[in-house]
Amino acid sequence: MQQESRTDLALELCDIHKEVVMAAGSGDQQVLGILQGIHLRIKQGSSVAIVGASGSGKSTLLGIMAGLDLPSSGQLSLLGQRLDLLDEDERALVRASGVSFVFQNFQLLPGLTALENVMLPLEIRPGAYAAAARQEAKRLLERVGLGHRMEHYPSQLSGGEQQRVALARAFAGQPRILFADEPTGNLDRHTGHQIEDLLFAMNAELGTTLVLVTHDPELAKRCQRCVRVEDGRLLEDGAPDARPSLKEVSS
Repeated sequence: MQQESRTDLALELCDIHKEVVMAAGSGDQQVLGILQGIHLRIKQGSSVAIVGASGSGKSTLLGIMAGLDLPSSGQLSLLGQRLDLLDEDERALVRASGVSFVFQNFQLLPGLTALENVMLPLEIRPGAYAAAARQEAKRLLERVGLGHRMEHYPSQLSGGEQQRVALARAFAGQPRILFADEPTGNLDRHTGHQIEDLLFAMNAELGTTLVLVTHDPELAKRCQRCVRVEDGRLLEDGAPDARPSLKEVSS
């Protein structure tokens, strides 16, 4: 099988382990292994679902992929940058250069209107202009069907509307990779399907790499690829094991 070139990869994980130290009583400590020997390659522009039971380690894996957490050992590259060699400030710069998020609980700022929430990532970019940020935010809110709700605050919006604002904000900076953690988990089935349609449509328009965590098998099926986390280990659903060797990742 021909190996992908590194320039085609949005994410590379090689032998990722994550351990935490927990108190075990009587002053003793116990090492808990959350992730064990994770190998994964994700091509640019692809969509990948991460599934697994609660407590399997999938949300921990997503956090490590995004550079929000560091592995205990192993090599991790995001958008061509070795995150495991960077400190928090340096990882934040990598995220700012092309990473967006969509969360289950929306994570909108309650004191800002829908328009202001979407403008926020546009305004903090180097060389940004407020007028251009406002115009782009308006365009995105119209794209998600909220042109008539721009001046409303999150508390004045339904759950589905809040997630539409979150999607508009996530795509505002034209990210190279989007991480979604249970993006429809707090929505009813009908509204959830609408959000899914919008997510995949906008993702296809921009050619963004999509990595999402979900309990929903129907949502997972909409991705090009599905990987399953079981007891901290990674299993590929319906595809052969394509783990890179240490030599390949180190070269």
